[in-house]
Amino acid sequence: MFRRLISLITLSFCTFSGYAQDFVTYKYSPNVYNNGYAGIADFDLDGNKDILNVKSFSFSEFYIHHHDGTLPINFKATKILQSSYYSAAFDIVDKDADGDMDILTVKGNKIVFLVNKSTPGKFLFEIESLPITFITKTPILFSVDINKDNNMDIVVGDMTGKIKVFYYKSGSYVEYDVDFIQPAPVEGNLHKLRLADINGDGLTDLVAGSLFGEKKGLIVYINEGQSFKPLIVADKITIRDIQVLDFDHDGDVDIISCGNIGNAKTILWWENDLNITNKFVPTTLVTRNYDFDGFNAVDINQDGAWDIVASLKHQSDSNPGGLSLYISNGKLENITFTENKIPDIPKDVLIESMLVSDVDNDGDQDFVTYTEQLWVENRLNTSSTDESKLQSQIILNPNPASDYTI
Repeated sequence: MFRRLISLITLSFCTFSGYAQDFVTYKYSPNVYNNGYAGIADFDLDGNKDILNVKSFSFSEFYIHHHDGTLPINFKATKILQSSYYSAAFDIVDKDADGDMDILTVKGNKIVFLVNKSTPGKFLFEIESLPITFITKTPILFSVDINKDNNMDIVVGDMTGKIKVFYYKSGSYVEYDVDFIQPAPVEGNLHKLRLADINGDGLTDLVAGSLFGEKKGLIVYINEGQSFKPLIVADKITIRDIQVLDFDHDGDVDIISCGNIGNAKTILWWENDLNITNKFVPTTLVTRNYDFDGFNAVDINQDGAWDIVASLKHQSDSNPGGLSLYISNGKLENITFTENKIPDIPKDVLIESMLVSDVDNDGDQDFVTYTEQLWVENRLNTSSTDESKLQSQIILNPNPASDYTI
């Protein structure tokens, strides 16, 4: 097995500081940059979560930020790869089913795996090239058994609007073009691509969102085994981020998106109603006067309801950037959210996306940002009077350029 028309609700928002003291923000890397990607996995199988961060300029650098679980948290940055031919995009998957996590990425116009050969505390990866040629500067990559034949297939999305599936068959790959925008526009358009079994048939479907609203907007591609059937959820809307999860706990996968509908800056819940109406029913969850750059869903207070952590695009002092945690009242029929600003986040930085994971193994969910290299430690489950339980400081270690570099 491989691992791996809007219903508007009147919302009342206020900034509530009740949760603010329960979050502490750190830089997890001394290498600060605002363009790249991040992922979380235990790459060396020592029982602790590592942060894979990739910065991308004229070349890409892959860093693993590792800690050994001792207090205070001590992140050490190890560069595992630097090359002018690598894209920043990647996927994390156990491609060889050996128990550790490998990295799918791009070298030039070739898709490659960085096969994990690490041991506890020491990181080493070997390059395995795949017989796939796809020339693209900004890919979105996934490795997944898309047609349930026990083989790892490759899904590639491109900012020009192309989506391709490379089916693995008998030692080679068969290319299939998934329509997103045909013909492909000159400007970049495919912004987000997610995978989920949307219609509950056991096959992995695709959920795609565009950054420019005059194009497709939000669309689901239903997997029919060897082909995909498009289902437009909403057109002429701008999508900045997408998450796929069972938001209402009814057993099927819903879509949560952030972006623009006309002048409205919103986070929307698209309720999966395919079994009855063959549609997605939208409900507005959160609005603000300026853009959301990205978001994720988390049950932060463990009450069974999904909350939202969102990155806010900076416009002015009246519409500052940063991170906000929106706590749900848990009532789907009349859902409201209370905004809590996460402290110590610079208001004018770009935070496009974030990950949710228990980085410090203390039983609650923390936030990790792609850009600016921020770890927001969640202390909701930790007594504020018991200092022995707190990760009260973080130590950053510069990376020796020669460490485990491929």
